[in-house]
Amino acid sequence: IRATLESSCYQVSDIIEAMKKDADIHLSKLHVDGKMAKNNLLMQLQADISGIPILRSTSEDTTSLGCAIAAAYAIDLVDLRPENRVNAGLKIHHDTFLPTATIDDRRGRIKKWKMAVERSYGWASTIKSSSMTNERYTQLASIPLTTFIISSFLMLAASEIFK
Repeated sequence: IRATLESSCYQVSDIIEAMKKDADIHLSKLHVDGKMAKNNLLMQLQADISGIPILRSTSEDTTSLGCAIAAAYAIDLVDLRPENRVNAGLKIHHDTFLPTATIDDRRGRIKKWKMAVERSYGWASTIKSSSMTNERYTQLASIPLTTFIISSFLMLAASEIFK
C-alpha cells in the first residue's frame, strides 16, 4: 500500500516540476481535498517528496466550493478582487503537513523514482508478435463480444423457460 501512496506523490511531484519548467509556476504550498487527502501518511509523504507544505482543508470538498465560486464569478455574482475577498465570509481551516525530509534525501528519492520510471518504458506494448496475424488478432478480439451476446441470449431463454 505504501508503494502505491508513494507513487501517487511522485506523480504529483512530477506535475509540480513540469509546472515549474514549462510555465514558470513555483508553488509555495499545495492545497488538497478529497478522499485520498484523508490519509495522513499520504499527506506527509507528499510534503516530503514535493518539498512544500501541504494544506488539507477540514472541509471535505472544497473543489465543489471553488467551482461554485468560479461559476458565480463568471456571471458577475461575486467580485473576487483581493480587497473584497476578506469580506467574502469564507473561512476554510487547514491541517498543515510540513516537509521533514532533507533536500539531499528528497533529491535522492526523486532520482530513484525517475530511474524506476525509465526502467518501466516499453513494458506495455501494442506491437503484435510475429505469430499474431491480423486475422487471428481480430478473432481473439471478438471473443468478449461473442461471449456477451451468447450469454445474454442464454439468460433470456432461461428466463422464458423458468417463468
